[in-house]
Formats: sequence, structure tokens, C-alpha cells
Amino acid sequence: MCQMHRQHVCCTRVPAIDIVALQELNAAGISSNLLHVLQKTVGTDRLVAQSYDGASVMSGSSGGVQALVSAAVGRKIVYIHCFAHRLHLVVLRVLETSSHVTWLLDTCQQLYNFFRRYAVARQYSDVGGRKLKRILEQRWTGHHDSVSTVLAEFNNILETLETVAASRMSESIEAAGLVQQLKHAEFMPVLKATKDILDVLKAFQSETMDIATGLALSL
Repeated sequence: MCQMHRQHVCCTRVPAIDIVALQELNAAGISSNLLHVLQKTVGTDRLVAQSYDGASVMSGSSGGVQALVSAAVGRKIVYIHCFAHRLHLVVLRVLETSSHVTWLLDTCQQLYNFFRRYAVARQYSDVGGRKLKRILEQRWTGHHDSVSTVLAEFNNILETLETVAASRMSESIEAAGLVQQLKHAEFMPVLKATKDILDVLKAFQSETMDIATGLALSL
């Protein structure tokens, strides 16, 4: 939870007010905790806007946190869809217009699910493989972490899949199918290109990011 105020004309400070462990993750529980913290710290008199992601529990116009906060304060508190989250969604939607990228992301998720199985995970651990990452739509870094891990651990992943495919394990047929996908001529180029794009997206999270650097990265 943060408050924003201008210290100088071109200097905006966003200090954290508090960090609270939520017992309830519904709109009522979140808004109640939010208002409680505001009332015991900076108050709500100067509250003019609220910014969250686009999840309905936060953004709902009737029962979401933004609506409950406005109702509790007794006036309309403008809701702004988090710009970082909007940028994340825009980039992902653009990426997913490519059938190649959609295929890659689906494969990364298949690998994550496959390597969670105990017998496969044990084989993977034997070759020193690092845990794969799940793709989560809600996480800003979820796609980046998943793609980056698959690229970094590609040889270990492929070795494990080939071992399982050649075995009598019940997962052998599925492993053989995944081997074919990873050995496809287009898989590695698409993997590297997608990671490069997501690297730029992640760079926008840097605490040292400024407008000039952001523009340079986007060119």
C-alpha cells in the first residue's frame, strides 16, 4: 500500500505506508484492511484515486474493492487500471497473435506440468536441472521466468525427456512427443526471440528506469 505525493516539480515519491497479511482475499476483506490502514495513517480526506490490476475482485464496478472503497469514503474515488499490468497484458496479447509464440508458451506450460511428476522430477534432478516455472497470467514476470528457465535448462530438459522416452515408464510416450517439439527446427529461434522481447518488458520494472531509458529500450 503506497501513497504518492510530489516533493518537487519533477520528483514524485511513492513511499510504502504498510504491509498487511490478508486473512480474506475477497473484495470485502481487502477493502476493509485497506481502509483500516488508511484511517490509522494518512486518512481518507485526500484520497483521490486508487490503482489495482484488472481482476474483478479489485476492479468490479459494483462489488469490487474500488467500489467498496468509494462507498465507504462517501464519494467517488477514481479507479485506474495499473499501468504496469496493462502494459504486461498488451505485450502478451500482441505476442499471442503469433501462432509460433502461442505454440512456444503452450509447450513451456506442458513441460512444467510434465516435470512436476515425481518420477520425471527425479530423473531431471539427477542431471542437475533447475525447477521449471509455471506460466501465470496474473504474474508480471511469469512468462519471462518460464521462457528463461526453459532456455537456460534446455539441454538438461532434453536429456531428461530422451531418457524417459527410451524407458518403460508410463510417461515415455508423452516424453517422446515433447522431444519432437523441442527438436523442431523453429523451437529454439522462437524461444530466443520471445525471451528477448520479454527481457525488455521485465526491464521496465527496474527501480532505476526513467523515461529516456524506457524510450531507448522501446526503439
